[in-house]
Amino acid sequence: MKKLLKRIAAVNDLSTFGKCSLTVVIPVLSAMGYEVCPIVTSYLSAHTGFENPANFDLSHTTKDITSHLEKLGVDFDAVFTGYIPTVFQMEDIKQFMIKNKLLKKLIMVDPVLGDDGKLYTFFDNTTVKKMRELCLYADVITPNYTEACFLANLPYKEMLTKENVRTLIDKLNAFGMANKIVITSVPVEDKTCMVVSEFGELEIIECEYVEGIYCGAGDVFSSILLGKLLEGQNIMDSALYSHRALTEIIKETHALGGTWEQGLVYEKFFKFMIDKS
Repeated sequence: MKKLLKRIAAVNDLSTFGKCSLTVVIPVLSAMGYEVCPIVTSYLSAHTGFENPANFDLSHTTKDITSHLEKLGVDFDAVFTGYIPTVFQMEDIKQFMIKNKLLKKLIMVDPVLGDDGKLYTFFDNTTVKKMRELCLYADVITPNYTEACFLANLPYKEMLTKENVRTLIDKLNAFGMANKIVITSVPVEDKTCMVVSEFGELEIIECEYVEGIYCGAGDVFSSILLGKLLEGQNIMDSALYSHRALTEIIKETHALGGTWEQGLVYEKFFKFMIDKS
């Protein structure tokens, strides 16, 4: 099937209200010039930061959807996974990833598991083990610091030394994780940092402090990162660009009086792209 643009299979949940997951991934990557094909893992009335959202688990649909796409001959340039609610669905997604990995497609996993040192309430250690399996087939993973600790089976610490960061990366590599790792929100020696690693080499990058915490920030960061990688940028330049863009989006959202629940005004990213082109 002829492609007019590079095509991404985006595996994630969809919320009607509250900007996160697919309601971030699709517009951001579309604005960067990609065709985004969603594989919806669950459908919610609003994201789980709101009280008692209607939530429809679509685990039973994944295998049929990916099988039909294969029959159609739909060719992807990348597979990008985010929130996957069940280990049953993770297994179906893993098989889809393996098939694309064999075709030498870019595989990026945003291993959604938890934050602030804790797993999300609907996940457990079985989920963590299954997520490790997915990360074995990824070229790039983008955990936050909490998720990196669970994947590496290391205790969560409120503050790290540079030696602790080295241990974290080494443990992820020992598990056979992706060759390219970007860890966000890492507390290193009283600073909030981003850690970028490629084939075991690492850089610790201090992040500019900006006021405001918003749902979907990780989705924005990972989406931009993937877009830059598919442009042919290296992992360091892609991560730095993504951080700069996200910083500008957070500043704009804060200036407009945005709330955590509603998420980022990522539409301003489109202006950022034009200004930086």
